[in-house]
Amino acid sequence: MTSVEFCDPGDHRKVDMSGPYLDLNFPDHFRVDTLTETGNWLEWGEYRLSQVERAEDGTYGLMSGGHPFLIRCVADHGDFIVHVDGDGRGKIYYYRIVPVPSNEKVSERC
Repeated sequence: MTSVEFCDPGDHRKVDMSGPYLDLNFPDHFRVDTLTETGNWLEWGEYRLSQVERAEDGTYGLMSGGHPFLIRCVADHGDFIVHVDGDGRGKIYYYRIVPVPSNEKVSERC
């Protein structure tokens, strides 16, 4: 697995990329992890492919009964992706999409 070092862009290192965003392939059942400031991966939520919706600009909405979890992929590094927050004008975050065996229950954490 590729090593990723957390890089907090801070207020001075923001990106302005208003799409279109990159295509992603989601497995039938998956979880999304986010990279913390300490360099550890934290599970953000579990989803099924049926919960994934895509907007015209390429933003993915992962629907879980509440507000959607949005992904705007600006770089795909294989083991992880780079997301830009705030309609393409915000901080960058690192996510990874991890397949989950289909016999496990999807949680409602988000």
